[in-house]
Amino acid sequence: MASLIIEAFSTEANQQASRRRRRRRRSSSGTCCKELKSLKAEVKELREGYESMRRKIEKLEARTPAFDIDESTKTVTLEDWNFRVHTSGYDHPGTGNLIVGNSHKYDKATNSFFSGSANEASTCDSAAFLGGTKNKITGSGSAVAGGSGNKIYAGYSFIGSGMYNNITGNYGAVLGGMENGASFAWSSVLGGQSNVAAQTYATVAGGSANLASGPISTVSGGELNVAYGEKSSVSGGSENSVNAVAGSITGGKSNHITGDDKYAYTVILGGLKESVTSRFDIAPLLRNDNAGS
Repeated sequence: MASLIIEAFSTEANQQASRRRRRRRRSSSGTCCKELKSLKAEVKELREGYESMRRKIEKLEARTPAFDIDESTKTVTLEDWNFRVHTSGYDHPGTGNLIVGNSHKYDKATNSFFSGSANEASTCDSAAFLGGTKNKITGSGSAVAGGSGNKIYAGYSFIGSGMYNNITGNYGAVLGGMENGASFAWSSVLGGQSNVAAQTYATVAGGSANLASGPISTVSGGELNVAYGEKSSVSGGSENSVNAVAGSITGGKSNHITGDDKYAYTVILGGLKESVTSRFDIAPLLRNDNAGS
């Protein structure tokens, strides 16, 4: 009897162990299936990501121009292609600019070109800096071609070089020199120092501290000369002034043609402290001739 009881207990124990083993196998099999499904999903996701990346790379390769990169000289060459930079609209400041050099300020410029260093374009379009440093443009279509501290506050104007020159009239030009100014439309200073063209179509060609302030007036050179009258001119000398229509002083010092209309079209050829006496007068030539007779 004891042996039968022991055998019965043994059989029951074996059956329970067998059931436990089957349960473990079923549990293990379910876990493996779940892991396999998860791995398959991950593999599918990776394949889809790879295909998407491959298609993007193919598109980029199709669109990328033939840049030739020389790592030894750090040079990038674009051969037989055009390089275009532009903004999508004028309401996108700080875009469409081509920048060469350091410390430029272009956050308020569009479609502009910068070279040199520390140049600034503000609230303008199509400005250009062809070198130079610390130059400034606030007018669209204007350009500075070098120099330092030059400023253009007008549109479609040009400063050639020099230092501390400025333009405040549209279509103005200062070609060089120092501290020169063109303050009216179509006015110009060609060079020299501290010269000012302060009326429409006025021109100062050179010299120092000269002023052309009449419409279409001209000071060609010298120093401290002033052409006030319309179409008036001073060719040279010093401290000469013309304040009459089409009056002209060719040289000398401290010569003057005053502003009365009766002195229009008068000429002083030179000398010291000469002045005209009547319309169409030519001084001092006539007085010299009279003295000789």
